[in-house]
Amino acid sequence: MKKIAIIGGGNLGTAIAEGLLKSKFSKAPDITVTRRNTAINPLKPLGIDIISDNNAAARRSDVVILAVKPFQTIELLKTIKKDLSPGKILISVVTGVTLHEIEAAIDKKLSLFRAMPNTAISIQQSMTCVSSKDAESEVDFNEVMNTVKSMLSLSISENKATLITHPLPTFRAVHPQMVQLFQNLVGNAIKYHGEEAPVRRPDRPDEH
Repeated sequence: MKKIAIIGGGNLGTAIAEGLLKSKFSKAPDITVTRRNTAINPLKPLGIDIISDNNAAARRSDVVILAVKPFQTIELLKTIKKDLSPGKILISVVTGVTLHEIEAAIDKKLSLFRAMPNTAISIQQSMTCVSSKDAESEVDFNEVMNTVKSMLSLSISENKATLITHPLPTFRAVHPQMVQLFQNLVGNAIKYHGEEAPVRRPDRPDEH
């Protein structure tokens, strides 16, 4: 399970943390949220650690999500760039700051993403646009499907759905985008089904 740091514990950062837990994508001990005033901790009942040290959060995480104000972003990136080691994934949900500006600020090659969610992400109802740079890798679609099944486990259980998959291939793609794509496909297939319990085979689209 990847360690995730959310830099900026405002409304959107908090909603992202809640969504990660609700979807079962992450467990509370694997999430760190930063904010200047740690006395205000709406995530404490969920067991999520809130600290004020952005460098420490970035250093101990595999994925760093920027959820700060646009005017804070570039200086913040310059501050934490030494803790953004190769292999980490950097995701910005900041409006108005481009991937080119982010890359220039950190002055190194990382897998970069921009995502534009809204606070409905806390209940898994956000419409999110995603773009990326230097993010392609060999993606095992069996692992993607396992992730999606975990994220949709509650919906699958509530609808008494059966999700059948056969061995899937591995090829170059952007992993988070593939997870999002398959989550949307499977989630919608379960949501918009007939009276009988749905049976879905993502490897056989002709049967849907």
